Amino acid sequence: MAHLAKGKSHAEGDTLIHGIYAHFGFGYDTMKDMFRWMIALAVTLLTCVGCQEAPPVGGKNRPKAYTSAVSLSPSTSELISSYFVNLQLVGRTAACNYPDQVKSIPVMGSVKPDYEKIVAAKPSVVFVDKALYGDAEIQKLKDLKLDVIVMDVKTVKEFCTFLQLTAGKVGSEVDVNNSVDKIVNAYENASSQPGEKRKIMILLGDTNSEYMVAGLKTFQADLIRGTGYEPVGPDAEKFQTMPVEQLIGLAPDVIITTGDPMTVFKDPRLQSMGAIKNRRIIKIDADSLLRAGSRVERILNDLRPAVEGLYK
Repeated sequence: MAHLAKGKSHAEGDTLIHGIYAHFGFGYDTMKDMFRWMIALAVTLLTCVGCQEAPPVGGKNRPKAYTSAVSLSPSTSELISSYFVNLQLVGRTAACNYPDQVKSIPVMGSVKPDYEKIVAAKPSVVFVDKALYGDAEIQKLKDLKLDVIVMDVKTVKEFCTFLQLTAGKVGSEVDVNNSVDKIVNAYENASSQPGEKRKIMILLGDTNSEYMVAGLKTFQADLIRGTGYEPVGPDAEKFQTMPVEQLIGLAPDVIITTGDPMTVFKDPRLQSMGAIKNRRIIKIDADSLLRAGSRVERILNDLRPAVEGLYK
């Protein structure tokens, strides 16, 4: 996943994330139990609010079951194909490209949803990512009498809660719970000694454009916190452009980029940055980094070894 501009690669199976437990001031065992408890509580509370129920079966109510879906987000297309395998994906956006099998699914959205195609496909549910579409698009889908599941996650905990809530609606509880356990274990199995709390900046763009930096309230920033490191960037929920002078002032120890690390390294405007001087730049595939999809666990497992490899 990561290309290192300096440092050694790490064997598959290296783990990541311990510092989050110390960050909250709890002991390791206490914090990992609390993390699981918070996810379980969120699922319980959200399941009890706004549920649509099917007729009782065997004396017990069960949530409405979904069998087919249109996904208006590359992230949710990944999740449907990898986790919610009981759902038949019948529509996607032009940007949905992973895993490979989704490329054969009809396109029903790009900048705007293609409402006519979506209605014609008769999905039992439509997945929408709040990061890509606004309230107007979501309401339009609801006005068309379509069931809508909105993905709006800014933290790993919210991501796990979304997985478990959705699994209950599509009958994938066992598989998804196993996957959530792996994601949580990526936190729990991190190095027992978190080491120095390095400052990390996620930087998009190149010398031909203004750079964009991940806001501190983005999902990507929370992945950085999960490693025990400190994300640096604007106090925002999205990526924002920043003048070069402000980038330098944030003084990151490590830069993560989705482009060619050497392009960033050679930018004459950035030569005073410590991360540039020390060649501490990591490349992560854009789709893997920018989506809250099926590759979150891999990033959690791989990121810390990649960063620490820059210091060896």
